[in-house]
Amino acid sequence: SSVLLLPYSNTVNLINHPENGVPNVRLRWSESSYRFFDKPLSVLQESSSHLLLELVALRDIEEGEEVLLDYGEDWVSAWEKHVKDWEVDMSALAITTSQEMNQKHTILRTLTEQSDYPYPENIFTSCFYSYSQRSSTVDPHLDSSKGGHQQQVMTDEWRYFKGIYETRNLRPCLILDRQESHLKEGEKSSDEIYYTVRLMNHPGLAENERIPRGVSYIVTKIPRRAVRFSDKLYTTDQHLENAFRHRMGLGDLFPDQWMDLSES
Repeated sequence: SSVLLLPYSNTVNLINHPENGVPNVRLRWSESSYRFFDKPLSVLQESSSHLLLELVALRDIEEGEEVLLDYGEDWVSAWEKHVKDWEVDMSALAITTSQEMNQKHTILRTLTEQSDYPYPENIFTSCFYSYSQRSSTVDPHLDSSKGGHQQQVMTDEWRYFKGIYETRNLRPCLILDRQESHLKEGEKSSDEIYYTVRLMNHPGLAENERIPRGVSYIVTKIPRRAVRFSDKLYTTDQHLENAFRHRMGLGDLFPDQWMDLSES
């Protein structure tokens, strides 16, 4: 079948194929999906189908026991070939991940500092902020620093609210300035350092979260904990040329109406 399903639940990502070949769960269709079984593929492609698969235990699973699912013979064969043919990709050794950056860099470099000491090319800074929750004011001056093109400047002071650290509020930002609190001699805590940033849009933002075109949006007093290093798209090790990627098999779960590809 040409149907390729994309898992929409974080739980699925935690379920591995059993090394000993003995699973303790299986997949089955939810009853709510039965209504699509006699529909042509065009119905699935042209509408939101709401297909739902359920994980069912094959036996009692003990507390703390790993949940294991059979990925299918095709996946197993592809994995065994990958292991046999795999060679070290030397370019992977040079990759610095966002996780490493977040652990090592408690104090962030401003744009000026980055011009002399840049961060890795695959990394950018992101900030937790909700534009729809703003209390912004329009700065009375216009910024003419962009090649003579004037931009309206809006400013806001960062503030905490419940839910601010949800992933949906994470967006690209440029570190413009760093302000250190009045510390005692010898003290240097990242929690006592605040940043001024320029916030940017990213694809997929809701309309009420998008900064209007032509506006330079500045946020002040952002604490270090509200700034994250992020990986640029397709730069993590899972996107290396020799990384393993293969679809999981669903056995005979697909109805005949969906079997549009010849087995040959």
